[in-house]
Amino acid sequence: MNSISKALRLSVRLLFLTSPLHKEFGGPPQAVVGAAISLADRGHEVIIYVCGQSAKSISNNSNFFELLKIHNVEIFFTRSRRNSKYGGFGSLSDLKKLNELIKASDLVSSHGVYNFQNFSLGIITLRLKKYFTIMPHGTLTNYQRSKHKFRKHFFGFFFYKLLLKRVSNIIVATASEYNELPENLRAKAVVVGLGQNRQASNYDKNREYAQESTFLLLGRIAHVKRPDLAIEGFAKFLQLDRKSHRLLICGTGEKRLMNDIQKLAKDLNISHMVDFLGWVDADEKSEILKKSDWLLMTSENENFAMSVAEALVNGMPCVVSRNVALSALVEKHSAGVIFENLNSTSIAKALFKAVNGNQGEFRNAAILAGKSLSWDHVILKWEKVFYDLSLCE
Repeated sequence: MNSISKALRLSVRLLFLTSPLHKEFGGPPQAVVGAAISLADRGHEVIIYVCGQSAKSISNNSNFFELLKIHNVEIFFTRSRRNSKYGGFGSLSDLKKLNELIKASDLVSSHGVYNFQNFSLGIITLRLKKYFTIMPHGTLTNYQRSKHKFRKHFFGFFFYKLLLKRVSNIIVATASEYNELPENLRAKAVVVGLGQNRQASNYDKNREYAQESTFLLLGRIAHVKRPDLAIEGFAKFLQLDRKSHRLLICGTGEKRLMNDIQKLAKDLNISHMVDFLGWVDADEKSEILKKSDWLLMTSENENFAMSVAEALVNGMPCVVSRNVALSALVEKHSAGVIFENLNSTSIAKALFKAVNGNQGEFRNAAILAGKSLSWDHVILKWEKVFYDLSLCE
């Protein structure tokens, strides 16, 4: 019997330590919720301790917590007046609760590196001699290490001594994220992937494809995502392929950036072909995925790209930058078009290639690629990490 099969028979009491499960924080909250539910469904006892999430944010993200409770995942919150992506504690009782939870757990898995709660995690696990893992969610990649260098250098010594030097495993989503880890940390790293719930029934394999395609830009709107280049590339594409294609932009971000890209679409005379839909809930997203033909991602850096994963499991092909980690999966299955250079001309040519290819073949390839991203498949890799550590207890 192999080690993954053995893992099916072992029940582990697992504590997830995380910053706010806030939908606008992108992929990490979805990963925490998806992994916790999948592990709980496989018979493990999963507890989540959420740090730095305000009462208002908890209410606004109730779908996360209702879903977790349905799957018997226990949830605790620190006291917090405001939302902080860096987490944190509001009182000494929060620290006492963390100590109790760690003591009662078989294993601890922290999500994120540069978070306030990780200082306490390092000290408590050292005192209790507990194993723990960390999922950095891209914060240790070359791109992210180049941001806020002074702050990370100042705190880096403490995080390295308390956490990264002692951590049992560093859990990463993709091979590209693994390859960008500092060399001295790779020996502790393991690639587990990030799963998605399969919804390929959203698409009819025999559907007829219109001459005009609908492209979807989905997720948090931030400078690193380069929505400006997406709009400029789409405008040039419309000059190459003179049809009534549409671009849907779903997501929110900094108000100034949102105003800038809306003005850009207007200045390029394509605002009538670009729809800014703002943040969409799960039901709205499902409907948008049904009517869209292609996902577009123009990021400077993506260590996983949750929206690409969502698209593939829904049978939607993708036009993505080589800087997106999942571009390797798209390329492997021919489930879309990859552009190497991050500029508007390259994006326009990629969009043109996409709409002039065999749409049925692209979609079938996307469905095939999506199968490897289902939680049923991915969670076995997560489970093996925790199983192997439990043998060391």
